[in-house]
Amino acid sequence: MKKLVCCVLFFNVAFSAVSAGYAQEHRSGELNEPCQLYTHCRQNAYVCAKNRTCQCYQGYVVRKFYVPDKFIEKCVGVIDQPCQYDDHCIFDAFCSNKTCKCKENLFQSEDGYSCTTFVPGASTQNKFVGALLVFILLFIRIT
Repeated sequence: MKKLVCCVLFFNVAFSAVSAGYAQEHRSGELNEPCQLYTHCRQNAYVCAKNRTCQCYQGYVVRKFYVPDKFIEKCVGVIDQPCQYDDHCIFDAFCSNKTCKCKENLFQSEDGYSCTTFVPGASTQNKFVGALLVFILLFIRIT
């Protein structure tokens, strides 16, 4: 019986060491790197996908949404996602109070995946202002 306990204990210790070694060796868990478990990928923005590579976490239930950066090297948060530093956010965004926000004079796109100079709803406003200006000029010309 002692021999069996000894062997089981040895197996558990050896398995734990191998698992810990794999996790330690693959802990970087960057985008597209191999993984076996979610713990092999970086925390927060990554998940171990079905193809056994670390991919950006795109959770619809948990409301976390991360996308590859412009160089496709790492996952970054879209607007209103948690962050620690500016480089954890999409291009043209920064980390403010641990949340990704668009930089000054930029606005969140309608899909929330980017920051843009386009003001949401401005297209309709510009058409209205343009039509009003044409109407005023025509009115002045007639009178």
